[in-house]
Amino acid sequence: IKTVAIAAVLVFTGCEKEKEKEPSLSDLGRKLCGEWKLETPAETNVYLAFFSNKTFEEYQRLDEGGYELRRGTWQLDQSLLSGKYNDGTDWSSTYSIMIADKVMTMISGNEDAIEYSYMKTDIPDAIKENCEVVVKSGGLF
Repeated sequence: IKTVAIAAVLVFTGCEKEKEKEPSLSDLGRKLCGEWKLETPAETNVYLAFFSNKTFEEYQRLDEGGYELRRGTWQLDQSLLSGKYNDGTDWSSTYSIMIADKVMTMISGNEDAIEYSYMKTDIPDAIKENCEVVVKSGGLF
């Protein structure tokens, strides 16, 4: 019986060591995690979800059709946000971000320096359930 107990302890201890650790996040990174809706510019309907494992989902509707879902990874260096889509394509720009209360401002780092304003809100289930998954890049970023 003692052998079985010792073996069980070793098995459970070994499993704990195999778990991948979540990447550590800065205060700004923790604030970034969550779901956001694009408020301005309002030419497109966009929702973003940033996760603590440094992945993202982008739900975007360009016309009257349904939403497209793109996924990828994000990085935050101080207040500069960058990322890659799952097809390996980098975002078209890095973004300087600021988050105050439930408002995130993203300013593109390219020569146009477009300012985007997002409101923290839940992405509607209807959008998540009825979107077309797109593997290639070409989203808002």
